[in-house]
Amino acid sequence: MNKNEVKQKTAEYTSPYDFHGRIPLRQAIPLGMQHVLAMFVGNLTPLMIICGICGITSEEPALYVTLLQNAMLAAGLITLIQLWSIGPVGGQVPIIMGTSSGFLGVMKGVAANPAMGGGIEGGMGREATAKELSGGVVCDGVGSVISSLFSSLPTTSFSQNVGLVTMTKVVNRMALTCGAVFLVLAGLSPKLAAVISIMPQSVLGGAAVMMFASIAVSGIKLLTKYGVTNRVVTIVSIAMGLGYGLGAAAGALAGLPQPVQLIFGGSGIVPAAVLAIILNIAIPKDQEDLDNEARANGEKQEA
Repeated sequence: MNKNEVKQKTAEYTSPYDFHGRIPLRQAIPLGMQHVLAMFVGNLTPLMIICGICGITSEEPALYVTLLQNAMLAAGLITLIQLWSIGPVGGQVPIIMGTSSGFLGVMKGVAANPAMGGGIEGGMGREATAKELSGGVVCDGVGSVISSLFSSLPTTSFSQNVGLVTMTKVVNRMALTCGAVFLVLAGLSPKLAAVISIMPQSVLGGAAVMMFASIAVSGIKLLTKYGVTNRVVTIVSIAMGLGYGLGAAAGALAGLPQPVQLIFGGSGIVPAAVLAIILNIAIPKDQEDLDNEARANGEKQEA
């Protein structure tokens, strides 16, 4: 390759802050690995917790390693679908997919994914379009089906990576693709999964604390974005109170039919989400709420 060809190829490269841009591999690989490091432990922590409870960790070590491989493989494949999309599946947004800790309860409370919109808003400086949100949510559902085929937990977008995108503003699809490809290769490597399987409990506990704390902070950030009104305080406090109460008192629903216990028992996520939706519809908005809503709609139109 002569000097002119090298210059021409270099001129084709764009910025890592452009989602559809093209950057050299020497830049894309390290940027992609940043995202892998941000979600790697959090992606495996829910599965490691469940395997420990079920006794798989000590009684079936070979199966345990295989399940860890499957979790990494599924996360990589679903991230690629989210980044590039296949028909209506995938939003083509700067999002890394991984195992969701929200499924440690009976089921996920709501289908909407605030982290997806946060990644676009924080990294691209605009609101997510309807097509991006719908494609991303569809990818959540299809990805969970794909993940179950690998005997892994359902998947969702990772708020840790949303925070990383917001901080660095690096949204380049090639960089994120490099991270996804690494997850696929890690899923095909038994030795790497074996190394992860001997992770000390102290490290696992620290990762779990950070993971659940980051989810809580993301929720607080969404609540306080346009101001916390008395109406918001009422809805959140009642929903959280019910959710925490039912989660702490497992026998509270003992007298109800088995299907109700299966859906609403064991975890406060579902009843809290359902009650919050009902209260949001039932409690009328005052002038302060309407002003906040108008400001939010104005920002969307400007974007």
